[in-house]
Amino acid sequence: LASVALVVGLAGQPRMQLSFLLMLPIIWLAVRFGFEGVTAGLLMMQVCLMIALQLGGGALADVTLFQAIMVILVVTGLAIGQLISERAADERRLRVQQDALARAARLGSMGEFATAVAHEINQPLTAVTNYARATLAAVKAEPPRLDDARHAAEKLIEQAERSAQVIRRLREMIRAGRLTVAPEPVERIIKESLDLVRPFLQQHPAQIDIVVQPGLPRVAVDLIQIEQVLTNLVRNAIEAVVDEGVATPRVVISARKASAGDAVEIAVADNGPGFPEDFDVSANRSLASAKPDGLGVGLSLCQSIVEIHGGQLTVSKGARNAVVAFTVPFAQEALRV
Repeated sequence: LASVALVVGLAGQPRMQLSFLLMLPIIWLAVRFGFEGVTAGLLMMQVCLMIALQLGGGALADVTLFQAIMVILVVTGLAIGQLISERAADERRLRVQQDALARAARLGSMGEFATAVAHEINQPLTAVTNYARATLAAVKAEPPRLDDARHAAEKLIEQAERSAQVIRRLREMIRAGRLTVAPEPVERIIKESLDLVRPFLQQHPAQIDIVVQPGLPRVAVDLIQIEQVLTNLVRNAIEAVVDEGVATPRVVISARKASAGDAVEIAVADNGPGFPEDFDVSANRSLASAKPDGLGVGLSLCQSIVEIHGGQLTVSKGARNAVVAFTVPFAQEALRV
């Protein structure tokens, strides 16, 4: 309406030098609403022009000229509108195809998902077994050690609930590709991970040292998943030093601010055999394992979880003293400080 008023004039006298203004709303409608929107806009433009010329007493030549302008507007507007509508339709089809491919890929990973569940659930279930035996031993003792039995039973329940959480989180990660991320202190991640490892340490004695840089901010992680990563790395390190027959098996868990980016680096180092020079965790995604009872998804699964969190997993290479480190980002509350 504004463009028609400017071009035709309030007195009904056409201003041909301003006729290009009629193009602006048509192009905007075509880009904004596509073919359907520009069709309605062209119809409204035609009606407004005819009414304005009729009220202003425009000459036949003016009407003919404006009809020619309308032909140009129609061709231009419909062409742009058709292109925009086709592009929008293509984008919708592409999104549908991408969603279908993503879902197919997730469903196609069910075999890997089952293996991952078996691998991750093994640790809390082992703890459940050990705590159940400790409870039974405490109850059978003469006299019964009720405090020890109560403590072991509480730990048993905690690990059973953890098993259910592991399955639920892994299922959500495979099916929906999402994690439940929340700000967590690094100290809690390390402490609870070591709680999971303690039953394993009873069978594979090793010295565990913890070195945490003071003042580390909270990190944005899925607590269950990151604890599973750290637990797996610590177990691997313990197995490496114990199976190698190291005189004084030692594992060091360290946490410090990463040298680059707003992230915390958590590292697990041992004094056992290192990784071979040609080892590449990214290239070892198969389910083959070098361990007699291993599932072969340890480091590969850890790397996937860390990458989903926006971090990186790195492996040192050398003859001795293996080090596996991963980064996790600061929580948003830490970034605002």
